Amino acid sequence: MATLAPTLEASERKRVRNFERCENLQAYDAVFCAREKWIKFNEADNFEVRKLYEKAVELDPDYARAYSGLAWTYLMEKFENWGDAPGEALEKAQEFAAKAVSVNPASHSAWLIQGNVQRESGDIKQSVISMNRAIELNPNDVDSYIFLANVKLGHGEIAKSLQLIERAHELSTRTTNWHKAVYGSALYADKRYEEALEVLKAVDGLPFAQRLLAMTYAEAGQTRKAEPAAKLFLERYPDFSIARHMDSKMLQREEDRTHYVQGLEKAGFPA
Repeated sequence: MATLAPTLEASERKRVRNFERCENLQAYDAVFCAREKWIKFNEADNFEVRKLYEKAVELDPDYARAYSGLAWTYLMEKFENWGDAPGEALEKAQEFAAKAVSVNPASHSAWLIQGNVQRESGDIKQSVISMNRAIELNPNDVDSYIFLANVKLGHGEIAKSLQLIERAHELSTRTTNWHKAVYGSALYADKRYEEALEVLKAVDGLPFAQRLLAMTYAEAGQTRKAEPAAKLFLERYPDFSIARHMDSKMLQREEDRTHYVQGLEKAGFPA
């Protein structure tokens, strides 16, 4: 048995090196590696991640998570306006999300991306149905509660959104940057600015959270902190304008839109 230890150790070292390079991977490994890269939320990694998911689909055409991952890369491209044709990116996201559900209708992650794509497409009712389906399939999945909370927030159901976030916190004390950003958004919408600041200051690497941080500083009367936070966001997105942003902002209630625009204006974002 002693002779097996060096072999296993060498194998593990090779596996770690493969993950670092994301090469020579099987379908499951490619998806795992892609997820680790995707959460960096930048254009270059989003493109690299897409290639990994495409590789996973090539290796296993019936792998729902790979299709879900592909849909996420195109949805993120649409969110961040990384490509030249955001409409085409949304169509691709719709295609791969639907494929994920058809390949494995028992996959909660497939229904979750389906719900997010439907939200971005403006079909809020169907989005809620899909996300509730994801929760039915996996009641312990924290992401499903967070994303459903985000949909409810856009629909003006702030109290319900906060309830869903609290449920997510009950299930897990481990919160990702995305979870914190949605929580900060809900607290901002509820005008609990000081609490929102504590949450948002802990977010790293999510551009929309940086924008929201600037808005929250402004609404909290901390103008000196709002200005550099807004400047940092604008360095990454120099073409940002309030008008263009609000054209795609999923806020259904006029009072929520007014509040949101007010925060952007106070933080010094260009009209």
